[in-house]
Amino acid sequence: LSVKVSGAAVDSSLDVSIDTVIVGQVATDSTGAGSLVLSSNPGENEQPLPANFPTISAGSTITVGSLSGTFGTQGGRPGMHRGGRFR
Repeated sequence: LSVKVSGAAVDSSLDVSIDTVIVGQVATDSTGAGSLVLSSNPGENEQPLPANFPTISAGSTITVGSLSGTFGTQGGRPGMHRGGRFR
């Protein structure tokens, strides 16, 4: 799971939730930008998936701070629709 934000509150921490389960936090910098990458096989700059990471399906809700959206399908698999962005 990769989450990127821009234009958020500067120097803040935003909870990232999937279907009400908090899976991590995005820390923003002095410009209000930040990112979070969760992986089942984490590499550099990635964090491991938490033990309580939920199954994502079409219709699952992702919330970052006070913004939210839903996952659709892409190529028959759950995922954000192309161009899906929080604004």
